[in-house]
Amino acid sequence: MSTRTPARLEFLSDSTPILWLLVGLFGFVGACFLIIAAKELERGNTGLPAAGAMAAGFVGILMAIYAAGQAERLILRIDRLKRTVHLSGRLPWRRRELSWKRHEIIGVEIEQDQDSDGDRIWRTVLVLGTGEHVPLMACWRHDLATCERYRAEASRLLEP
Repeated sequence: MSTRTPARLEFLSDSTPILWLLVGLFGFVGACFLIIAAKELERGNTGLPAAGAMAAGFVGILMAIYAAGQAERLILRIDRLKRTVHLSGRLPWRRRELSWKRHEIIGVEIEQDQDSDGDRIWRTVLVLGTGEHVPLMACWRHDLATCERYRAEASRLLEP
């Protein structure tokens, strides 16, 4: 989480660079297993070693793709003069832009959910006048303190 404040624009960003390390790791391991499977097939071993290596390779590649989809960098940009709020999300293959007038935003809250183990997870969301909740964090977090700091900073930036 970082902030930068020029004269009329204010920024708040959420980025998870650790996920890109996981993307690289899973992709590399998956590719290595696919190479092992190809070598086994080249030697004429079409049984369990080749199938196992191929399965592990595909699982690694799929995990890399999933992690890449979760690694979106979100930037909240507040233009005080125009009284607008913009949210942009960036992935290498996709970019999305959302914007609202300041009066359309009710505030910033923390949503709570449970992960697959039953542990509590949180994320910070922008609450619109329509009742819609727009996530300001790309991923759910196990650390409530981080979400509270992010909410406090976003609330401060959205004050009139």
